[in-house]
Amino acid sequence: MAAIEDMGGLQAAMPIPNSFPQDQEQEAFSYAFVNCFVDGVEPPEGRWSSGKSLDGKGEYSTVAAEPLGDVPVLASPRPEGGAQLEQLR
Repeated sequence: MAAIEDMGGLQAAMPIPNSFPQDQEQEAFSYAFVNCFVDGVEPPEGRWSSGKSLDGKGEYSTVAAEPLGDVPVLASPRPEGGAQLEQLR
C-alpha cells in the first residue's frame, strides 16, 4: 500500500504499469497469486491470495504454477560469453 500511495494512490497509479494497454493484459493472471511451492505444501494466505482486489476490479485467487508455451529452442552461447566448454557443444 505504501508503494501505491507513493505513486499517487489508487486513482493515479493503477494499473501498474499504467502505460501498458489494458486490452492486451493477460487477465487470467491479473489477480492471481501463482503458487510455485512444493506439491503438498499449502501456499501462504494473505491479502494477495484471496478477496477483493485493491482496485476493486477483480478477486484475488491462488492458482497452481504450470508451464505455458512450447519448449524453448535456445541458440548456442557465444564463445566470449564465459560458458562452460560442455555448453559450447
